[in-house]
Amino acid sequence: MGNSTTTNYLACVHSITKSSITMVLIVLSLFLSGCASKATAPPAEIPNWVQNPLGDTADSIYGIGEGYSLESAKKSALRDIAGKLMTKVSSESVGRASDSNGQSSSSFQQKINTQIEDTKLTSYETIRAINVNGQYYVLIDMDRKVFIKDNKNKLDEIEAKMMQELSGIERKNKLIQLTHYNKVVQLVEEARRPLYLIQAVNSQFDIDSYLKKYRQYEQNEKQLSQTTQFAIKYDAGMSGVAKRLADSMKMNGFQINNNTKHDAIISIGGTATKSEAFSMKMVAINFIVTVKTDNNQLISSKQYNINGSSVSSYAAGELNALNQIKESFNNKLDLYSMLGLIAE
Repeated sequence: MGNSTTTNYLACVHSITKSSITMVLIVLSLFLSGCASKATAPPAEIPNWVQNPLGDTADSIYGIGEGYSLESAKKSALRDIAGKLMTKVSSESVGRASDSNGQSSSSFQQKINTQIEDTKLTSYETIRAINVNGQYYVLIDMDRKVFIKDNKNKLDEIEAKMMQELSGIERKNKLIQLTHYNKVVQLVEEARRPLYLIQAVNSQFDIDSYLKKYRQYEQNEKQLSQTTQFAIKYDAGMSGVAKRLADSMKMNGFQINNNTKHDAIISIGGTATKSEAFSMKMVAINFIVTVKTDNNQLISSKQYNINGSSVSSYAAGELNALNQIKESFNNKLDLYSMLGLIAE
């Protein structure tokens, strides 16, 4: 009797265990089946307009961008358009080194490309946008006519400023002429960006007439800088400052002549102060550079402070201070700033 009961009990346990295992296997199978189904589900498709971009037309330039937000995708699309413009400009600006006021063609091209890359494109419309698996894709349409009009307006504004600077210039003192032509050359730099942008979008635009005119402005400015006669006058104690300033100007093509008729006068006034601390002999030179025309018209007046020190002598300290002049006025741009020929 006891053996029969035990046998029935074991059979029952075996049956329950077998059923439980079967149930577990069924659930596990369903779970794995679901995972496999998810793993093999086809991803959402990137739209055809992304994979096969629209070609640009006579009316529109298209840009496609992607990013993890709608805004970043738009910026990417605008960079796409800017890249097309840079490619156009690069192909058109080869061999235009003479238009860049002495820069090499590669540095000139890089400068123009950087200006274009920094251009804020405004005449565009977002015509398509989609989110695929968390990634945004955007298609932007930039209107050629509106873009050209905007940049032509900018170019016209700059041209008007040039004409204002050149109005009646032939009747003015040579230093005044140099001042105005230098401002015009700075405006030429501003004009190049809209000029090349227009030409990149409209290949029929007459860019050469502008570049020819700009080259003439640059040549006029260069000729004036090389022929304008400067005289340098200085207070007692400022001979060292005057000599180093004259040396820097000569090295950069300026004409310094105190003995003949001159077009401009550079006056240098100031003081040199000596002091000692911790066995260091220090010299502070404070001076003012005033630039006037030959008929006493004030062009600029600027103050400078230079300092030098030495453990040996005040003369060595003064020499160290004066050496800073060469470092401060070592190129034409620095000298133009000192002479008041460019805006700060």
